[in-house]
Amino acid sequence: MAVMFYVDGYWCEAVVRSPEAEGEWLLGTHLARSPAEAMRWLRAQAERIARALDPLPGGGGPFPSAALRAGDEVGGHVGHVLREWLDDRTYQETQRRALEEGRHISANAGAPDRVAGARDAAQVYYSLSCRPITSRRAVGLLASEARYGSAAGRTPVCPEGGARGEEELLSSDAVGEGPVGGGAAGSSAGQVRGRAPG
Repeated sequence: MAVMFYVDGYWCEAVVRSPEAEGEWLLGTHLARSPAEAMRWLRAQAERIARALDPLPGGGGPFPSAALRAGDEVGGHVGHVLREWLDDRTYQETQRRALEEGRHISANAGAPDRVAGARDAAQVYYSLSCRPITSRRAVGLLASEARYGSAAGRTPVCPEGGARGEEELLSSDAVGEGPVGGGAAGSSAGQVRGRAPG
C-alpha cells in the first residue's frame, strides 16, 4: 500500500493585518481549481487593493483625478508595491510553478496607516497568499477498505498504517487535480493534521 498526496484545490486569501493595532481583516477568499486560476484571482485582488489605496490619476479609481496628489515616497505606498508585483510576470510564473510543486506563495506590502481605535499610526500589512489544499489517500486498496475495513472483519487501515482516528486524513471534498509528489501536506492552518510518518 502506498500513500499519495493529492491537491484538492488552492486556497487564496487577501488579508490585512496590524499587529500594533491588534487587528486582522479578511478582504476576500477564493478556492481555485488550478494554479493559473489562483494567480488570476491574486492579480485581481492586487489590482483592486492598489486602486483603492493608491489610485492613479486617470486610472479608473474611486476618486476624480483633480482630487489626487502625488505621494511623498513612491516606494512606500502599498499600491506601488502591489503594482510592482503585478508588473513582474516572470516572478508570478515562478510562484505559479511553486503552487504546482505544492508550496505556499504570497505577495506582501506594508506601510504605516491610521487604524480605527488606535491612538497613533500603526504598521499595516496587506497579504495576498495561496496554498495548495492537500489530502493523503491510500493507493492499492478499495476506498471502503481504506476507511472502514473489509467485510471479513479486518482492522481498518489508515493511509499510514496506524489505527483509524486522528492519524487518518481523507478528504471528503476532493476535486481531483491529481497527485503531487513529495510530502506537500503538512501543518498549514485550517488543515487536519495527523502524526508524521515514523
